[in-house]
Amino acid sequence: MKICLAGTGAMGEVHVKALAKIDDVEVVSIAARTDESAKAFAEKYKIPFGSSNLEACIDRPGVDAVILTTPSDQHHDQTIMALSKGKHVQVEIPMALSLTDSEDMVKAAKAAGKVCMVTHTRRFSSPHREIRKRIQEGSFHLHHMVVETYFFRRTNTNMHGQARSWVDNLLWHHTTHLVDFGLWMVSGGDMATADQRIRQVTSASSDSKRSRTRWKAWPRASPSRRGASFASSSIPRRSAMNSRSGCRRTWPARSKASCSIRDRSRSR
Repeated sequence: MKICLAGTGAMGEVHVKALAKIDDVEVVSIAARTDESAKAFAEKYKIPFGSSNLEACIDRPGVDAVILTTPSDQHHDQTIMALSKGKHVQVEIPMALSLTDSEDMVKAAKAAGKVCMVTHTRRFSSPHREIRKRIQEGSFHLHHMVVETYFFRRTNTNMHGQARSWVDNLLWHHTTHLVDFGLWMVSGGDMATADQRIRQVTSASSDSKRSRTRWKAWPRASPSRRGASFASSSIPRRSAMNSRSGCRRTWPARSKASCSIRDRSRSR
């Protein structure tokens, strides 16, 4: 299989190294933001053709599939173009930045009769696969799952410390990882089961909305209770500093006590 790879950033490096370990797979073209970066990447990984023109890279003789590791806002248009040329596509997450664009990509893949695969890398992590195996075997019963993602970079760089030419959307990008991982895990890897569970949750949410009038009639915490609880909390910081890293905040923070009281009064 001959591959056209688009993107010479951190994920482009990950893909080209992984592809080198697969028999009978060859990266024959590399597309980049500039001709200079395409040439440098092509020389480093011995790729015969590099260009800033993605279409020219896709049109190279014998290309069977395209892997897109480009900025998120380009995924839709690039995927549609590759599919229209009869190529299979693997696209990094998020596959698009709107539901409409995502549905367009699915329709284009079906119309072309080609595979459009989204790169859900969490499914291939060894610990995650072990947990899923135990769930399938019935030796592990998942009741609750908490997933947290921490970012310590304070500059617009990729995971290798290289400067980015675009700004990543953390919500769409990393939340996509978390949602897919959660659905994949609780469904035992069967996404049809995940879809069924989503529908069950949606139905339960609708039932909850219909009964929302109940909590409105329940007594809420009085101002004196809120004030007393707030006064009992100690907040030693007197400046707008982040509680964990010590970095200066650009937004005012409310105390945890005041937030928890308001939420508690509403969740009775």
